Amino acid sequence: MNREKRDLVSSHTEEGKKNILGMVRVEQEDQLGDTLGGRSFPGTENITTLLGNKVLLTCPFNENVTIITWSFNPMLQDVRLAALRCDSNELARFSNNTRIKIQSEACNISNNEMNLQIEPVHLADDGKYTCEIADHKGVHKVTFALSVTVPPAISFSTENRLNDTMMAICTASNGKPAAEITWHPNNLGNFSINITHHNNRTVTVQSQYNISIHLFSKEVICIVSHPAFDGTQNYTISIAGPHDSQLTPDNLFYLYLIAGVLAACLCLLAVTLVILRYFILRNNVAFGYVFCCKNDCISSSSQDLPQSNGPFIQMENFIYDSFQPQDTRQS
Repeated sequence: MNREKRDLVSSHTEEGKKNILGMVRVEQEDQLGDTLGGRSFPGTENITTLLGNKVLLTCPFNENVTIITWSFNPMLQDVRLAALRCDSNELARFSNNTRIKIQSEACNISNNEMNLQIEPVHLADDGKYTCEIADHKGVHKVTFALSVTVPPAISFSTENRLNDTMMAICTASNGKPAAEITWHPNNLGNFSINITHHNNRTVTVQSQYNISIHLFSKEVICIVSHPAFDGTQNYTISIAGPHDSQLTPDNLFYLYLIAGVLAACLCLLAVTLVILRYFILRNNVAFGYVFCCKNDCISSSSQDLPQSNGPFIQMENFIYDSFQPQDTRQS
């Protein structure tokens, strides 16, 4: 009988050593929560932090603890981080990650907590962290579901279309969780959402706003909502630039109206110049005729017209002679 008791005690002792060394893990978890050190903790505590921040995970324990271990479960792969033996205050680290630190290296500290600190938080730190406390009652677990929030990178652009539309594009890239994109005003056309999931669990959201040029607007506002933002982020996209290369019906009407007015003005100016030229030439001819009659230009211009002026000179002499008195001609 005593031999059986010694074998049983030896078996429990060997099993305890294996648990301390991290070779065997007892899968015992209270789904409703554990009570450690007079405090009640849920089975899983959700923690959300922003990329680059510091996070502190607190694991409480009581005085009868034999071993405390921290493990990380990213993407369903269990990774042991550290283990603390309370009987010898021996801390074993299983991770070379300098961003992850164990603040408590002894079990006899006053606050009875073994804290795990991560600073700065990376996207790869997203996952479940489990603290296991082994005491005389068994193994208790406190699990922290760490969710890393990644702010998206915002970009926007515009594209011209051939069917009397233009497209305003707003993209929230590599965010976690996915961003939400809306537009203002939202009655200029129709828009669509494209969502792309990446291997690192980030999401890219792209919203395409097809705007009709008949509902012309100088700018639209892309509104991006994300947990990493304090409120919403508004990005103004100017669409006056792309419309410079496209003519709306109203613009065409005014263009044709201006062209018609300019053409009418040119025609009126041309007609006015022709009429003025006509009257100027006519006045010059009339003035020249009157001037010649008053200044005997017929005789003075005989050098230029010798053949035509001769008969006129002879006719003038004949008329002059015909009016001479008879006495004079007889004498």
